Amino acid sequence: ALARRMLYHRATFHALSPLEATDIARLLPDRPVYCAPQGPGPAGAEARPPEARIDAGPVRLLFVGRLAVGEKGLDLLLAALAQARQHSARALMLTVVGPDRDGGLAALRSQCVQLGLAGTVVFTGSRTAAEVATLYADHDVYIQLSRNEGFGMSVAEALLAGLPAVLSRCIGAAAWPAVAGCAQVRVVPPDADAAAEALVRMVNDLPRLRILAISAHAGLRAFFDWKRVAGLHLARYAELVTAAKAPAPTALTRMTTGALG
Repeated sequence: ALARRMLYHRATFHALSPLEATDIARLLPDRPVYCAPQGPGPAGAEARPPEARIDAGPVRLLFVGRLAVGEKGLDLLLAALAQARQHSARALMLTVVGPDRDGGLAALRSQCVQLGLAGTVVFTGSRTAAEVATLYADHDVYIQLSRNEGFGMSVAEALLAGLPAVLSRCIGAAAWPAVAGCAQVRVVPPDADAAAEALVRMVNDLPRLRILAISAHAGLRAFFDWKRVAGLHLARYAELVTAAKAPAPTALTRMTTGALG
């Protein structure tokens, strides 16, 4: 309430995605909003360029992020995996990378037992940027079913590593046409059934999707480039500074403008 009274009436808001811009506009319809994405996290700097992979063994799925079960939709992810295993022509394995959050690890381990996923899901805990980059290179599909995600830097990292991806439509990165329009990306509601169906289709079409991911790499690298993102911010800051320096209209100017209008 204090910020609304003292600050918001003067603010220009930065949204990380069109999804967030819609939220801001709903809350503060009279304020200007501009969109600029983020780039990848630290693992993005360590990632190797995508390359063709040989199909061998189970399809390896990957999630990277805090084990905040509700926010990140990890309960949905495990349920989707359990369903997809029943219909997939290939075996599926899931690696979950990230620190525990509010007892999320214990809850997920318990859910794995209930769903019969023992031996199918590996929880690695936190890993360094270099280790995460290696995990991107060693896996086949990235999957994230967040119920609420401002942007998703790990999504950017995974796409730049050349992984086809199943993403919730509630992830900010997935709201950008540059991401959602990629042929190797499936955007689904945060729902286990929809995710399982998308995952099975992706596994069945994995060789083609890998080729498409490699083809899309240059465009995604340009979109997620931190220098480009910084340029978007600097351009908007310059506009704001120019507007602030403009002389305020005098009473005579307003009268003249009104008469000419």
